Amino acid sequence: MIKKYIIGIMFLVPLLAACEKDKLEDTMPPEAVVSLPTDNTVYIRGNTLMFTGEFTDDVELKECTFYLTQGLKATRGWDDPWEPVPQTFPLSGKEDSLVEQFLFELAIPADIKSGDYILSILTVDKALNYSTTEIPIMIK
Repeated sequence: MIKKYIIGIMFLVPLLAACEKDKLEDTMPPEAVVSLPTDNTVYIRGNTLMFTGEFTDDVELKECTFYLTQGLKATRGWDDPWEPVPQTFPLSGKEDSLVEQFLFELAIPADIKSGDYILSILTVDKALNYSTTEIPIMIK
């Protein structure tokens, strides 16, 4: 009886090991394709910063995080630059999208410095691979 178990285990162990080798490690970063905003889109203070884009990964998406930083070109005005808190959205599946999603606040604050900004999108998959997409925008 014990011999049957040992013989069964001897056949199952190599089979299980072969199955483990079939699982491929996820090393490919996800991708973001942005429709809105396009490069150098001009936004007026008081309006809404909108985003539309599609996200893809070869295995499984996790999330995307949006950051806004001041650009390198000189800005106009005496007010402080807009530095909103980063905003994260969950993603799922191999493909997901955000359509006409407002970012950071419903309206761009009126008391911020106008000028060049960079919208950065960090896209992460379940294996923690990531990619970054940067879009220059102008706020007046």
